Amino acid sequence: MSMARDAIYKSEKRLDRSIWIWVAVIGFVFALINVTSLQMEAARNGEPALGIWPLITEGSSLLSTLIIFPLLAYLVRIIPFSAESWRRASLLHLVGSIGFSALHVSIMVGLRKLAYPVFLNQNYNFFGDVVREILYEYRKDFASYFLLVSGLYVVRALAQQSRELEAARLEAKKTGRLSLKCGARTLHIPAEDFVYAQAAGNYVDVFIPTGQHLVRTSLTALQKQLEAAGIQALRIHRTRLVNAKAIGETRPAGSSDLNVI
Repeated sequence: MSMARDAIYKSEKRLDRSIWIWVAVIGFVFALINVTSLQMEAARNGEPALGIWPLITEGSSLLSTLIIFPLLAYLVRIIPFSAESWRRASLLHLVGSIGFSALHVSIMVGLRKLAYPVFLNQNYNFFGDVVREILYEYRKDFASYFLLVSGLYVVRALAQQSRELEAARLEAKKTGRLSLKCGARTLHIPAEDFVYAQAAGNYVDVFIPTGQHLVRTSLTALQKQLEAAGIQALRIHRTRLVNAKAIGETRPAGSSDLNVI
């Protein structure tokens, strides 16, 4: 069990690094757009060239975000977001957004205080109207925090779903049993009991001799489980999957269609 947890932890760390890289790349693109926009607007208005100033302001903000990002990934890891916990999670993340903004501004200002004397030959002063500056920065930081945290939750959920599907496929190959998630339950049924299934939105209706089960999966994922268990499952329609052994008769239905009984 410990080895499994270690594997999941390492997988999540790799995922966090990948997301960090994507945030850096996307952030760089947006920063570059902002820098060039400021330069072009200054030229259009007949103002002096801005030099390296926009690069320092945009770069310090992006670098500050990238420094803090591992902390956001940690918060997402320890604060579950579900139908049962969303109120608590939302409150915690509201507090987290305030902390994020404070850290982001502190690091950003520190970087600018270091860069301004070196590259612009002047000192950097952040605060004018303190309340106005704090509200101005928090407004932007709240949006950044929301986007980053939401993205982390979505990517982690997709990664978790992928791990569960792979585990179910391996289990089917090893035991010949299907693992089907029905709400909070997970059903384990012999693969040979599968008769057919049909898509139902984000769910799949799975039919076995003893009844019908609404499963949170896709026909493709179910088909992979069945094939891993040695069951020949045929996709007779984009919304239908059937056990080949359960087919007793086929009849032409016209227009190249076929009725399967």
